[in-house]
Amino acid sequence: MQYKILNFSTLIPGPYILQQLMPNEVHVTTVEDVRDTDRHDITLPHDDHTPSFAQIIAKSQHVVPVNYRDQTDIDRLNTLVKESDVVIENMRPGRMSKLGFSYEECHTINPRIVYCSISNFGFDHALSRVAMRDLNILGYSGALTLGKAHYIPHIPLADIFTSYHLAIKILSALLRNMSAHLHISAFETVKSSLAPVGSPLTHAGREFNADEVAIWGNYPCYTLYETKDGKHMALAAIERSVWSSFCDALEISKIGNNQFDTSPNIRAKIAETIRQKTQEEWTHLALDCFTPVLSYLESLALDNV
Repeated sequence: MQYKILNFSTLIPGPYILQQLMPNEVHVTTVEDVRDTDRHDITLPHDDHTPSFAQIIAKSQHVVPVNYRDQTDIDRLNTLVKESDVVIENMRPGRMSKLGFSYEECHTINPRIVYCSISNFGFDHALSRVAMRDLNILGYSGALTLGKAHYIPHIPLADIFTSYHLAIKILSALLRNMSAHLHISAFETVKSSLAPVGSPLTHAGREFNADEVAIWGNYPCYTLYETKDGKHMALAAIERSVWSSFCDALEISKIGNNQFDTSPNIRAKIAETIRQKTQEEWTHLALDCFTPVLSYLESLALDNV
């Protein structure tokens, strides 16, 4: 069975969801407002040989230009809603009602429709009508002050978290074969995604300092080290047994058996030892939890391993 999805969304979460949802089992029709010339993307304009993310996604979708002031186009959309299994939108609260395609209106046209609304803070929040992007959501959520303050992630975490959460909800609704109005707030999604660190903070009623979280790069057992050729290796030896095996392999077992010892000489000794070999040489040793830090293009080669 091939599901039909009608996509009104323009920001990253909508298109990204569609990329994840069973690409061979969904047919996506994207509605493009002919009066909205402000296209949203996360990269700067490219040359003719390097497409943007939005352009790559668009290639796998059927795009329907729509003028909401043209009754012929409205009739076409009504037909698409009737034929679709899922509608996805990310408009500001009330916008879809003005266009005539709110959940209630779409449900009237198609009683089995699964309708998905993506927002920043929900429909009723005080910030629901304020324009925001990924970085704004991360700032409000507390994510940017965890570990290293003012660090901007290199991937759009709020968009990606939101996409995966909504994809799960869509699949669940389709499995139940019931009409539903699914709503997901990017802010709440990021907050829930921070639970592994956020839950202890909530119970403690205070902020953690950097030394209290093992995975924030403050300990010699969980951080990056530079190699002889200027590249890097990632060490994630949180377990004592893994740390011990790692130290034995590097012949530095005398530095101590506490992987959470922040003494400068321990990290310095490890760094000095790792700088004696290239990234390729260290990778060839295949030590547990000690792996190369690859570029994105280098990582693509792993698909063929």
